[in-house]
Amino acid sequence: MKAAKYIMNDMEIQSQHMKTALFHLPPMRALFLAMLIGLAGFGGSLRHALHQPWLGLALEPASDGDGLVVDRVDAAGPGAGILFPGDRLMAIAGANGPWMQLHPSDLIDDPDEHPHFSDYNQFIERQDGLSRILRSEVVRFRLDDGREIRMQPVMHPPWQALSSRFWICQAFAFLTLMISTAVWCLQRQPMATRLLLMSGVGLFIGAVSASLYLGRELALDGETFRWLSTANFSGNRLFAVAGLSLLCIYPAKVVPGSWVVVLAALEGGYLVNLIAQWAEPPVHAYYFDFLLLAGLAVIISLRAWLLSRDEPLHRATLKVLLLPILLSVALVMGVYVLPTIISGAPLMDVSGSYMLLLIMYAGLAFGVARYRLFNIERWWVRSWLWFLLGLSIMSLDFLVITLLHWSPEASLVVSLLLVSWLYFPLRQWLWDRLLHRRSLPLETCLSELVAHFVKPGSDDDDMRFWKNLLHRTFLPASMEIVASPEDRVRLSEDGTRLRIPAFETGRSLELHLPDRGSRLFDKEDARLAQSLLDLARRARIQRQAYQLGMEDERRRIMRDLHDDVGGRLLSLVHSSREAEARRLAREALDSLREVIYFTLEGGSRIAMGDLLGRWRAQLRERLEGVGVQLHWSWDDACDAIMLEARDALNISRILYEGTSNALRHAAPHDIFIEGRVQGQELAVTLTNDGAFTSSDDTGQTGFGGKGIHNIRERTEEMGGRAEFRQEGERFIVRLHFPMEAIDATGSDTRGS
Repeated sequence: MKAAKYIMNDMEIQSQHMKTALFHLPPMRALFLAMLIGLAGFGGSLRHALHQPWLGLALEPASDGDGLVVDRVDAAGPGAGILFPGDRLMAIAGANGPWMQLHPSDLIDDPDEHPHFSDYNQFIERQDGLSRILRSEVVRFRLDDGREIRMQPVMHPPWQALSSRFWICQAFAFLTLMISTAVWCLQRQPMATRLLLMSGVGLFIGAVSASLYLGRELALDGETFRWLSTANFSGNRLFAVAGLSLLCIYPAKVVPGSWVVVLAALEGGYLVNLIAQWAEPPVHAYYFDFLLLAGLAVIISLRAWLLSRDEPLHRATLKVLLLPILLSVALVMGVYVLPTIISGAPLMDVSGSYMLLLIMYAGLAFGVARYRLFNIERWWVRSWLWFLLGLSIMSLDFLVITLLHWSPEASLVVSLLLVSWLYFPLRQWLWDRLLHRRSLPLETCLSELVAHFVKPGSDDDDMRFWKNLLHRTFLPASMEIVASPEDRVRLSEDGTRLRIPAFETGRSLELHLPDRGSRLFDKEDARLAQSLLDLARRARIQRQAYQLGMEDERRRIMRDLHDDVGGRLLSLVHSSREAEARRLAREALDSLREVIYFTLEGGSRIAMGDLLGRWRAQLRERLEGVGVQLHWSWDDACDAIMLEARDALNISRILYEGTSNALRHAAPHDIFIEGRVQGQELAVTLTNDGAFTSSDDTGQTGFGGKGIHNIRERTEEMGGRAEFRQEGERFIVRLHFPMEAIDATGSDTRGS
């Protein structure tokens, strides 16, 4: 008892180790293992097919239902020169054995096309009898014209003689196994991918077994045929039950899990009944359950669709999942199952039906690659591509050696040349076609990011740049600003949203569906976004540090000017005995203080209402000192306008230059300065009486002298325009500043 207990424990431990090893098998090794299994199935099938008796005949059922008609005779086969296309074979016999009549039903593709157990068993028995005859040393045929011919079968036919249906089924089996394994090996925990793998394994078993009796020339021995047929309909039912269970639980559970267990148990019982032939099902013994399973698939699909009406992600997943599955199943039911039940003969043979099922796996592979079906990342495509391209190199060398019969040294040289001149360019072309990102290349992102942050800019400039860069990098279907305290990139679980922090505290940019909605975000996108964010933050910090250093240096220079030059001007004001000299020194001191004030303000904004009083006091003091009356009129809307320090300095210099120009050239009695907000403009008007009678130091009048030139230049710097005109004894300067340039809301949009 203890020994048995130890043995059981050891077996359980070994089983657990095998399961753990399987679930931790790297993806490439899992694909390679699946490839080996597929090749083993192909090798075993090929060996069996190449050890069957061969006559070199392609036979068709007679149209009148009596005998078989020769459709084609292989020139290298035993029948060459003995039988010809169009000959009708009525009976077959061994060298000395009894005659066995030939019937069109002997060429039926699949024994489970028979609706009853008795017909199935009779077909297997006839196949066994025909197989024994074909294995005789001499085979006799009786033709419809009474002739009797003899030929000696070949026991090892060439591989070129194998039926195309053999190769089609083998290719289908290999592809379904590889695709289902590729999906499972990258996402092994969800039951959905396990069910998909089970369905692929079921079709692999069914297609490999079917390839042997579909590719037969006339008959197989009965025991082998029965085993192959059992493997075929068992594999097909494993595919059907696993596929239906997949619809029950993915993308969301449609029915309770116990129902799936009951379904599997019932179908398992049905399968056991088919093998044991206890009780014959109604309608069709071998296809009745397929009718029920197809009906259940439609019902479950409709229920899943209705339950997803409030779940847009589930509904989008169902579109990608249901279309290939239901389309392929509907085609197989329409061209094979239903015609067989109704008329006894399908519209398409088994190999063609398998190729229709390939639509489902191709659609699932596309859904995985494009829409992250089963939550598999986009590098699934890359894994497949690397695997297939690596396999192509080995296949190329194998073909050169086997088909051309060259020496290993010569084949190696040719393989290297082909790999260098054909394989690598082809691989790069496929890589660009399948994996190329249509969005902004990384090198362009980096160059634009560096170019932006090496020049001065405001927070608004940075935000506009960041939005534009992310939009061109990922081409999202939509983008919005959301309140979010996160400081790192966040990828939603369903892959539909990517949240990237902005440069404003508590706000982020949320991108929806990249490449204009044609795919989902994945971890690679999140890593790229995080890298760009980290670089942008570092560049921004460096720029801020540089600007702070410049600001400190500017403040130091301004303090030196204030302490040195300002002190000297102040001493000149107090020590000078001439009034004119004192006035000029005071004006120079006021100008210096103003420049220092606005420079030290840096990038901060100043309300115009805080400046109007200062400007008015300075101009009134200056004009009244020379006997000129100042008329000052600004509306209340001007008080709310926010000015950058540079703009404030420009307007101050314009007002000073305008009054100086009037005093210098017109000898006015009154100067009028007005400011109005007119629509989207700030309009400032300077008017003085007295005509311009003198020229400036360049010999030009006030319309073109230095003063007018300075006013125009400062106005244009702010994005505005200046107008100058003489109306009788009055000279008018009218200035227009667009509100976009100075922005009453306090957000600078200059240069946008």
